[in-house]
Amino acid sequence: MKTKFIKYLALIFILINVSTSSFSGKIYRWVDESGKVHYSDKPHKGAVEKKVKVNSRSFRTSATVSNGVSKCGTIKLRKYEYNGQTSYREVRRRISRLQEEVKRESSKNVYGNNVDEKIKRINNRKAILADHRCAINWYQKIMSHRDVDLKKVNHKVNEINQKLIEINVKEFALCGNRPFKSKSVINGDEYKILRNWERCQKEFKSKKFRLENLRKHLKKKIKNDF
Repeated sequence: MKTKFIKYLALIFILINVSTSSFSGKIYRWVDESGKVHYSDKPHKGAVEKKVKVNSRSFRTSATVSNGVSKCGTIKLRKYEYNGQTSYREVRRRISRLQEEVKRESSKNVYGNNVDEKIKRINNRKAILADHRCAINWYQKIMSHRDVDLKKVNHKVNEINQKLIEINVKEFALCGNRPFKSKSVINGDEYKILRNWERCQKEFKSKKFRLENLRKHLKKKIKNDF
């Protein structure tokens, strides 16, 4: 009788000292034919069952920085920056991978031969999930800047387009169209006129080349990084 009472007190002690959380395991209380009470993580077929709710610890991971490396628990965090610019596409892919890992980890069954072992396994899983959710939140804060940065890049592209229009208008006003475009052979005087036109539009051509390359780079960035 005394032994049963001690076991019963031990179980109560376990249940009381485990803090509350939304994730919990189920422990079953059952009585055998001789009237002896047992506890297990699986229901005992044919026995008198009573579910006993056992609450596991609550976990929350915060991002930390150690030796210049940002971490969420065991997960290293990267900003995915190239030349000071964030690749939001890579950040989005990282979030997607982390969310898949959370989903996979959450779907696993938790086994244990006794109450202590099962609670330990539950807590281990919760610690893993807490690290992953911390990392997801960390990356989502980076993603919150995406729309602002994308707007800035698009604004630069629009500015370049406007400058190219202005250059083309000025070029045409000063230089006109290319002379003798339809002729395959030109004489000496015509050649001088053509050379003057080429010198006139050379400066404009150089400016347009730089702006068009910058626009090409920005459009590639929008496609690859956003």
